[in-house]
Amino acid sequence: MREERRSDAAALLVELGLTPKLTIYLGGAPGAGKTHRLLTDAQLEAKAGRRVAIGWLETKGRPQLEALAAPFPRIPPRRYTVAGGATIEDFDLDAALASDYETIVLDELAHANPPGAAHAKRWQDALALREAGKSVLGAFNVMHLDTVAPVAERIVGYPVRELVPIAFLRKADRVIALDVAPSVLESRLRTGRIVRDDDVERAAAGIFQPKNLAMMRELLLRVVDDLTMPVIAPSKVSIALAVVVGTADPEPFLRRAAAFADALDLALEATALDTVPDERRFADATLRADGGVIPPPTGLVRGDLRAVRASLIIVPRTQLAEKILAQPLDRDLLVADPAGTASVASEGARHPYGFALGDRLRIGYGKLTIYLGSVAGSGKTYAMLDRAHQLLDEGVDVVAGLV
Repeated sequence: MREERRSDAAALLVELGLTPKLTIYLGGAPGAGKTHRLLTDAQLEAKAGRRVAIGWLETKGRPQLEALAAPFPRIPPRRYTVAGGATIEDFDLDAALASDYETIVLDELAHANPPGAAHAKRWQDALALREAGKSVLGAFNVMHLDTVAPVAERIVGYPVRELVPIAFLRKADRVIALDVAPSVLESRLRTGRIVRDDDVERAAAGIFQPKNLAMMRELLLRVVDDLTMPVIAPSKVSIALAVVVGTADPEPFLRRAAAFADALDLALEATALDTVPDERRFADATLRADGGVIPPPTGLVRGDLRAVRASLIIVPRTQLAEKILAQPLDRDLLVADPAGTASVASEGARHPYGFALGDRLRIGYGKLTIYLGSVAGSGKTYAMLDRAHQLLDEGVDVVAGLV
């Protein structure tokens, strides 16, 4: 009865909107309006009686954004000393956690924090704030997603170095995509609403070329489409368990395990049999692999799988694998290279347009992919042929039926 009351109370808090929420504003390109929408929603929260403060905001000197941000108090930034003795200012997570503000505005979530900060990336700060009971309004552009960056780099012509894992986006309570027509973005650029006047021509020759904007828009819509697929709790689906053994860097192994789990439509869990040198690094690597950390199941260290609920066990080539193989198996076992020598392929399997490890695993079942355009000329045929070339590069036979 007590558990039922607790669950009813939790459901009521959700219904009333009183639980902390992480809201992400995702832009297809700079100037899409994510910061404007973020600040507009922040004003609505303030009018509803919530205590709202700006943790970090990039207005780039735009008067309209400065005016929208003016009414909000700001959390004082923290000073950091970086290489060469220079001093910079950045978001102060500790000050935000210690404040009595209920909602924190946190722009540029892909930003890498300076040395000495609590987390390596600002998106991790956003998760920490929500975990502490504070709602977060945050924003970044779709090109910074780790599943999109390899393709976005080819479109924009320069490396995308600051990455956000797709797992972070899936953990958000709300994702608001700012879908803006390329012609509107071009107009905003030419009227000085995105970059300084002396940078307009350079920007127009880069990401703001019409074809580039159209392709970035398609990537945004693809991400949103993937996010709207039904999410089923891991307890109700098949699970892959990645078992980390030893003290080596677990990330290459976890990335490879994640590629297999994703290709086979399995939820990923990870556990460490030995004490990992850096538990936070292990947890972050598991999060980037879109998995969850669990304690080691009873008996697993002896190769006993009776307490393991996963249908696929992924273990490194170690004595543990030999112990498991020495016993009768009632589920699938995958013995993988702990060093993750196929890390490039496993990375590709994590994003829709990359190296098709997932396609290889599914090839026996066939796969139907449909490219759906919003209007004529939106780039669907280009994306389809680009995918065909990538499959050819991976050794998959491709034939054109009708183009």
